[in-house]
Amino acid sequence: MWYGVIPSGVSGNATGTYSIDGQPPVTFILNRPASSASAELSNQVFFETPLLSYDEHTVTVTYTAGGGIPLSLDRLVVREQVSVMSATFSASGFATATAWPSSSAAGYPASRGPYPNPMSGGAIAATVIGSVLGFALIVAALLFFWRRRRRAAAQMPPQGLVPPHVGDEKAVGKADTSSIFSRIREKIKKEKEELDYTKPPTETEQLPAYKVRNSGVEVEVVDRV
Repeated sequence: MWYGVIPSGVSGNATGTYSIDGQPPVTFILNRPASSASAELSNQVFFETPLLSYDEHTVTVTYTAGGGIPLSLDRLVVREQVSVMSATFSASGFATATAWPSSSAAGYPASRGPYPNPMSGGAIAATVIGSVLGFALIVAALLFFWRRRRRAAAQMPPQGLVPPHVGDEKAVGKADTSSIFSRIREKIKKEKEELDYTKPPTETEQLPAYKVRNSGVEVEVVDRV
């Protein structure tokens, strides 16, 4: 949309044409509203082009006939996320404007069109940095839990082995000592029984006293005649 200004004290219709990308020109008419005959009028729409594709375009405007209203350019609003970057006038009455994609035009928000809004360099950098930081946090969390689990597993005793208590060691020592003394007593008792059941001597035999030493136990046998 081409916006212009109609100066005060100027009346009468004027005509002009515009051409987009070398296409056949289209005629438009400049006229002053009947409600304001002498005041200066701003924010006036001189012409509006049809919707264009999402690409760079060149608009050529020609002032063909005047009745007092000059051809002026206040601002050029291009919707569908396209804005004007430059506009030049020539001495012959031609105006050329070059436009390419943007988010708005001359401070006016652009309407939502079918074309996507390209991301700026800052948005791309922020997205990349955020992704890298998120990945680093995930890796750090995994390493933390892995080390914690490994430390806990190293501190646990192997399955099937129960560490003994302090009191159990004393009980085991007492049981072993009692068992040793029991075996010694049984052995002494058995040896004494064997000595008691030996063959008694006859009257004609001389039986001197003798000693039997066996397994650390000394037994003295005295003859009785």
